[in-house]
Amino acid sequence: MLHTVKVDKQGKLTLPKDALDALGVEKEAELVIELTDGGILLSFKKSLPPLTEQIAAMNLPVSSWEQMETETEAGRTS
Repeated sequence: MLHTVKVDKQGKLTLPKDALDALGVEKEAELVIELTDGGILLSFKKSLPPLTEQIAAMNLPVSSWEQMETETEAGRTS
């Protein structure tokens, strides 16, 4: 699939609907534009789970959680 698009007066470009549909891009989707040697690469922005979910997924021992809480409350950072 090859398309030619133009940049409008405001500096915006519109991607063809059939290309967006083929990629599964929905309205209001956030995409990432990466500059490459040959042009640009457009990809989906990966959403990250909240930090609390990331920490909970680490399966740290309970003693580590208790120690972390104690040190945090004491103001210890390292």
